[in-house]
Amino acid sequence: MLRLALGLVSSVLIARALGVRDFGVYGVLAAVSGITQVVLDLGLATAVVQRVGSVWEENRTVVQTDLVQQRVRVFFWLRWLIVALFVVIGWLLAPSLAQLILGAATPDNLLWMRLTVIGVMATLLSSTVVAVLRAVRRFHQINAVIVTNAALTAVWAVILAFTGQLNLSTALLILGIGTALVAAGVGYFLLPPPFDGKRPSFTTWKMESRQLLRFGRWIALSGILTVLARQLDVLMLNHWFTSATVGIYALALNLAAKFEIITHSQYTVLVPAAVALRSPGERRRFVVAGLRRNGIIVLLSLPVLWLIGPFIRLFYGVAYSTAVPLFQLLYLLVLFDFLVLPVVVLFFPLDQPRWLALADGVQLVVFGLLAVWWIPAYGPVGAIAAKGCGRVAGFLLLLLILKGSSRAFPHFQHEEAPPMDERPSP
Repeated sequence: MLRLALGLVSSVLIARALGVRDFGVYGVLAAVSGITQVVLDLGLATAVVQRVGSVWEENRTVVQTDLVQQRVRVFFWLRWLIVALFVVIGWLLAPSLAQLILGAATPDNLLWMRLTVIGVMATLLSSTVVAVLRAVRRFHQINAVIVTNAALTAVWAVILAFTGQLNLSTALLILGIGTALVAAGVGYFLLPPPFDGKRPSFTTWKMESRQLLRFGRWIALSGILTVLARQLDVLMLNHWFTSATVGIYALALNLAAKFEIITHSQYTVLVPAAVALRSPGERRRFVVAGLRRNGIIVLLSLPVLWLIGPFIRLFYGVAYSTAVPLFQLLYLLVLFDFLVLPVVVLFFPLDQPRWLALADGVQLVVFGLLAVWWIPAYGPVGAIAAKGCGRVAGFLLLLLILKGSSRAFPHFQHEEAPPMDERPSP
């Protein structure tokens, strides 16, 4: 919630300083950055949570400590090598990307595209240490990293706004790159022993990298399909409509993303908790308790739909008032994702990430087919409707898979009481 409040401060200042048109460009670059980060992650952040979280114990043995350390080292080096390769390629391809995405390879567009490349690097470095903290359930330390980033962003946004220096370039350089690098440093400092960045042995590298990539490939595919379904709408709107229209939609999307903190926070906690589930009974109780809890939170969150109108007009200005109904529609999608999250993470303890990838593939296909029809005809409303239909379709597929769990997951059976002669005595 603190991150949400701080994020709103920086969001208001950036939107007012840039204006509707430049904020549209900012939204396009944010969409490109979000897609690129998920592609480069390769599912490794979730894979390391699964690999480390499955053996991490507070009272661990020497063997467990060494195993955890080696797995983290391999993850670090894989991430660093991927990021370094991306920066070199992205820097060289920046002119072509500026021409393709922003419409022209002008000096400003070229600068913004290269700053976006560096911003992706900084964000991935920060998420690297956060992934390890998730694996060992150091949620207080994760809070420190997240709040450090949000607080620095808000403080620098205020400073730049009051000095008249807040523009698209400084927003990307200082509020994006600088704060993410500082957060990465804080996160690395907060890593508990025995984690370090030493180079792993070749044998460990070969074995662990294969395991990380084996599990992560399905998570990567799932993540790529999901982020395409959630970010392509901005690029499609940018293709068919003006930057001002994209700017209005980008604000609604930005505010909705701020409220996704409830989903991201719970996901951070639920994945390592779900991985530890062993029996079908534990999994059923996990899902039932999660749906009950999230349903109550969704009901308590509904007043946001009525409060957002006065908030946008007061803080962002009348120029952004048409973003109100767009946010309200997007916010319903946020609440839907949050409500069904306990069912989605159930596929992690079942060790079946490929079904998540399949569901996300269905989501993307449904979104894509509807988006090319509805966006040119209905604009941002059509984009939101296509996103909603895609998400519902993907979740319905997951429910169908769970319903046929006796075939999909042979070990996901209802627990039966043992015969009377096999039950332990009191």
